[in-house]
Amino acid sequence: MPLSLVLGTGIVIALYLLANLAYLVTLKFTQIQHAPADRVTRATLDVIFPGAVAIIISTFGCNHGLILAGARAYCAMLISASTRS
Repeated sequence: MPLSLVLGTGIVIALYLLANLAYLVTLKFTQIQHAPADRVTRATLDVIFPGAVAIIISTFGCNHGLILAGARAYCAMLISASTRS
Protein backbone atom coordinates (compact mmCIF):
# COMPACT_ATOMS: atom_id res chain seq x y z
CA MET A 1 0.00 0.00 0.00
CA PRO A 2 2.67 2.60 0.85
CA LEU A 3 4.55 1.80 -2.35
CA SER A 4 1.45 2.39 -4.46
CA LEU A 5 0.79 5.69 -2.70
CA VAL A 6 4.35 6.87 -3.29
CA LEU A 7 4.36 5.73 -6.93
CA GLY A 8 0.92 7.22 -7.64
CA THR A 9 1.85 10.54 -6.08
CA GLY A 10 5.16 10.55 -7.94
CA ILE A 11 3.47 9.88 -11.26
CA VAL A 12 0.94 12.69 -10.69
CA ILE A 13 3.73 15.11 -9.77
CA ALA A 14 5.74 14.11 -12.86
CA LEU A 15 2.73 14.58 -15.16
CA TYR A 16 1.99 17.97 -13.62
CA LEU A 17 5.59 19.11 -14.10
CA LEU A 18 5.66 17.82 -17.69
CA ALA A 19 2.43 19.69 -18.48
CA ASN A 20 3.88 22.91 -17.07
CA LEU A 21 7.09 22.36 -19.03
CA ALA A 22 5.02 21.95 -22.20
CA TYR A 23 3.27 25.26 -21.47
CA LEU A 24 6.57 27.06 -20.97
CA VAL A 25 8.16 25.59 -24.10
CA THR A 26 5.15 26.25 -26.31
CA LEU A 27 4.01 29.70 -25.15
CA LYS A 28 5.80 32.89 -24.26
CA PHE A 29 5.51 33.99 -20.65
CA THR A 30 3.24 36.93 -21.58
CA GLN A 31 0.92 34.56 -23.46
CA ILE A 32 0.66 32.41 -20.35
CA GLN A 33 -0.09 35.47 -18.20
CA HIS A 34 -2.79 36.76 -20.55
CA ALA A 35 -4.38 33.52 -21.73
CA PRO A 36 -8.06 34.01 -22.59
CA ALA A 37 -10.21 33.14 -19.56
CA ASP A 38 -7.06 31.80 -17.83
CA ARG A 39 -7.10 28.69 -20.05
CA VAL A 40 -3.40 28.07 -20.61
CA THR A 41 -3.98 24.49 -21.77
CA ARG A 42 -6.37 25.64 -24.47
CA ALA A 43 -3.90 28.29 -25.64
CA THR A 44 -1.17 25.65 -25.80
CA LEU A 45 -3.37 23.29 -27.79
CA ASP A 46 -4.25 26.10 -30.19
CA VAL A 47 -0.54 26.52 -30.91
CA ILE A 48 0.15 22.78 -31.29
CA PHE A 49 -3.09 21.81 -33.06
CA PRO A 50 -4.63 24.82 -34.80
CA GLY A 51 -8.37 24.88 -35.30
CA ALA A 52 -10.66 22.13 -34.13
CA VAL A 53 -8.14 19.27 -34.26
CA ALA A 54 -7.70 19.29 -30.47
CA ILE A 55 -11.46 19.07 -29.97
CA ILE A 56 -11.66 16.11 -32.33
CA ILE A 57 -8.81 14.32 -30.54
CA SER A 58 -10.44 15.01 -27.17
CA THR A 59 -13.78 13.67 -28.40
CA PHE A 60 -12.23 10.46 -29.68
CA GLY A 61 -10.36 10.02 -26.39
CA CYS A 62 -13.55 10.51 -24.40
CA ASN A 63 -15.44 8.01 -26.58
CA HIS A 64 -12.62 5.50 -26.19
CA GLY A 65 -12.81 5.74 -22.41
CA LEU A 66 -16.60 5.48 -22.36
CA ILE A 67 -16.58 2.40 -24.60
CA LEU A 68 -13.99 0.61 -22.48
CA ALA A 69 -15.56 1.54 -19.14
CA GLY A 70 -19.11 0.84 -20.33
CA ALA A 71 -18.24 -2.64 -21.54
CA ARG A 72 -16.56 -3.51 -18.24
CA ALA A 73 -19.54 -2.25 -16.22
CA TYR A 74 -21.97 -4.28 -18.37
CA CYS A 75 -19.80 -7.38 -18.02
CA ALA A 76 -19.65 -6.95 -14.23
CA MET A 77 -23.44 -6.63 -14.09
CA LEU A 78 -23.87 -9.85 -16.09
CA ILE A 79 -21.42 -11.76 -13.92
CA SER A 80 -23.09 -10.45 -10.77
CA ALA A 81 -26.54 -11.41 -12.03
CA SER A 82 -25.44 -14.92 -13.05
CA THR A 83 -23.85 -15.66 -9.67
CA ARG A 84 -27.03 -14.73 -7.78
CA SER A 85 -29.14 -17.32 -9.58
